[in-house]
Amino acid sequence: MSDRELRRRLAQYPGMTEEKINAAMRAYDERRAQKTALLQRGFSNRRAEKWLDKTGFPRPPGWQSVFFYPDSLMPRWRYLLLAAGGLLLVLL
Repeated sequence: MSDRELRRRLAQYPGMTEEKINAAMRAYDERRAQKTALLQRGFSNRRAEKWLDKTGFPRPPGWQSVFFYPDSLMPRWRYLLLAAGGLLLVLL
């Protein structure tokens, strides 16, 4: 996702001001730089993502925003239940 697309997506969230968007963009840039450094030190992508999550680097919005509120580990139960129900129907 390009910076322009990310900025546009962040602007769609309620309560986002230009100042908050700029702060989020800086945080995502720091995450990207930190992840690159971890990968260069030999971390696998999975380990790097886990470490970044554990140390508090926010994830940019993407597919996981469907199931979790942005920058939060709080699940959106409605969508998780719909996805689980759909999976059960496929398995049956």
